[in-house]
Amino acid sequence: MQEDAVGGLTAAMALVIAALVTVVVVYRCFFRYGPVLSTGFKLFGINKPPFATVVGYTAPDFETLRDLLKVGFESGDDLGCQFAAYVDGILVADIATGFTDRSFTVPYTQDTLQLVFSTSKVITCFVFMHLVNTNRLALSDLMSKYWPEFAAGNKANVTIGDFLAHRGGVAYLDKERVPTPEDLLDLDSLASKLAEQPHNFDGKTVSAYHAVTRGWYLNEIVRRVTSGKTVRDIMYEEILPLINERDLESGEDKEKLPGESSEAFQFHYGIPLAPAHVAKKIHATKAQLDGYSFVQKAFYGLSPRRLLLALKQYPVPPSLIKAYFSKGSIQNLALMASGPDFSKRPVRDNPWCYNDPVLLASSSPSFSGITNARSLVRLAELVRNSGKNGNGSPQGLVSRAVFEESLKPIVPMEDKVLLKMFELTQCGLGMQKIGFGAFDTGRVGEGLVWYGGAGTGGSVLYFELEYNITFCFTMNFLHLQSTGDKRSWRLIEELVRIVKLKKMEENSRK
Repeated sequence: MQEDAVGGLTAAMALVIAALVTVVVVYRCFFRYGPVLSTGFKLFGINKPPFATVVGYTAPDFETLRDLLKVGFESGDDLGCQFAAYVDGILVADIATGFTDRSFTVPYTQDTLQLVFSTSKVITCFVFMHLVNTNRLALSDLMSKYWPEFAAGNKANVTIGDFLAHRGGVAYLDKERVPTPEDLLDLDSLASKLAEQPHNFDGKTVSAYHAVTRGWYLNEIVRRVTSGKTVRDIMYEEILPLINERDLESGEDKEKLPGESSEAFQFHYGIPLAPAHVAKKIHATKAQLDGYSFVQKAFYGLSPRRLLLALKQYPVPPSLIKAYFSKGSIQNLALMASGPDFSKRPVRDNPWCYNDPVLLASSSPSFSGITNARSLVRLAELVRNSGKNGNGSPQGLVSRAVFEESLKPIVPMEDKVLLKMFELTQCGLGMQKIGFGAFDTGRVGEGLVWYGGAGTGGSVLYFELEYNITFCFTMNFLHLQSTGDKRSWRLIEELVRIVKLKKMEENSRK
């Protein structure tokens, strides 16, 4: 009997030890260190990544942004990232840190190009503002005015403005119409498939985030109002020339700041096959995407919200949880199952499938933007300056009238895909009125109205009109948040703090 008692005690102690070891392993693997770091480093301190420097320019009084950018890499939350910002039309930050992949050999610089997913939608909104400004279309025009076949399947009453605002009724595609990467290269065939898709909600106006479909449909509208030009063509021929080599404030040749890149500003909707030397250069400077493993996605997606908050982790938005784990849900259909179809590709897992070379050759204006933070923030400054100068000159993209009309809010609706109120402007730009942050864990930038949008994994691009702040964060390691994450939130918080402090100091001297 004594032996049984000792055996029972030993078994109990073994269970306690096993439980403690499990707790330590889980804590170190999922909470103490970020997802980029290897398990070997998290548990045993081996395979430590090299030291990463912050490169680029920061204006006086904005140097603290450099230290905050480095926090993400040092904690294992970041692999490579960029942050750029303007205040009152003046560049205050153009910085980068980290590496282009987990070999930790090639530094991530200000000029590294990156797929930014739905931050591409912000730029597509800018393209449509430009098309309105040049009298090629109106947001109130019916899609079928330019594309008669689109009216099929109860879509006759959908306007271009509806589509920009994610109310076009085709948030997801039927399985037989989901395009492969190869399908996206044949725009005529793609247009036929898209036109046949029935309205998801029987013709009713519903807010349902068009994660991938929005760009394909809008690209076809651009082709029809410009005699065959695509959104990519408009960007290359009509918009990028406005921001390269000219100063946005004066319209004169721009003198480079110490540490500021001398490279041209770039924005590519995918990587064009020709000219070959351009494609080669883009491929050479583009970082590969990386992200959470399936185990990490499952752990963070299925762990109790209170546990995550208690351990200073941000809960995954419910829409993303449903997209990953509830097959057939509207979130899954819109965010995961409407294309591109990678089922027959050698790499099918998200986000690595988006490194597919055939996909990269196509142009998908909802998610295929390849660029960097310095170029995105420059494009946003071009638009923000429209409200100040607004005459279609190098200082602004569109007239002040078009700018002001484009930024008028539409009536917000509860979005069926995102499961939250979706506030947008007339041209489809997102509006952040409550700041940035996850749920009830605190907000940064609160009290200001931010115009712009965010991409899957963490990229963000926004501007506001009270302090004239424009900022952008891009990265190559994808997190599980929908409007930035702690990597960008800490930078936004510091940027706003500095600007407000400087404004208070200016006012006190008056």
